[in-house]
Amino acid sequence: MQNKLKILLLAIVGAMITIEPANAGPNGDVRAEPWQMWLQEPASPTADRIVAFNAQLLVVEALILIFVLGLMGYIAFRFSAKRNRIPSKNYTSRGIRSGMDDLANIYFSWVTGALLESSILCR
Repeated sequence: MQNKLKILLLAIVGAMITIEPANAGPNGDVRAEPWQMWLQEPASPTADRIVAFNAQLLVVEALILIFVLGLMGYIAFRFSAKRNRIPSKNYTSRGIRSGMDDLANIYFSWVTGALLESSILCR
């Protein structure tokens, strides 16, 4: 137990040491440093909006992560081997559904590529 406490304290001290370079330099300058943790201070209104957008994306990403983890936990619980001892024997419908999913993915990839190509060519 005491060994684990030492490792935890070393990890906390190491994290504090690595976060320190993200702060301002010795002269008060706020330039980006190698392995910097966050974005540097914005110097223009456009940079302010980019930083705000980045923060919003971080929140959306965290919400998606929580949702997906919850969904995976539900699926692991709901479809565990203990709860479903007899597997499904309906292979034909599974094959058709899998083929339809593949066709849908191919179609959406093609549409996305066409839209991306047209937006690049329109510049």
